Amino acid sequence: MLPAAPISTEERQSSRVSNDGDPEFEALLNQVAAERERLRQASEGLYRKALDLVSSSSDEFVSMPRDRGSSQTNALGALAPREVEVLSLIAEGYSTKQIAWQLKISFKTAVCYRTRLLKKLNVHETASLVRLAIRGGLTPALK
Repeated sequence: MLPAAPISTEERQSSRVSNDGDPEFEALLNQVAAERERLRQASEGLYRKALDLVSSSSDEFVSMPRDRGSSQTNALGALAPREVEVLSLIAEGYSTKQIAWQLKISFKTAVCYRTRLLKKLNVHETASLVRLAIRGGLTPALK
């Protein structure tokens, strides 16, 4: 556990409970501040790891040799990096709402990406998008 971080003056003043000077209350406030900071650091670390993972996955996909046998698989190479990210998340089972949250875009923008992917790849359902993502190496096939 991180050492207890002191509570700021503003936080003390905004506290509705007036227990200044109470050592137990001070210790509790410091524990809350330390836990909040620990959670912030952990979430920041997870966010950076997710960005690195998406970035490395996109880079690997773009540099992969293409299977010339399928026009749909070839079409994956014409996708924009953001479309590759969205397709990868679709293939991993994320809903449109979850994709929007994950990529920090509006729900409507996520719907537009999904619709554009269906049109560009000439498919009509999510299952076909997942199949293409697996064939294109965006996500591993389920065992």
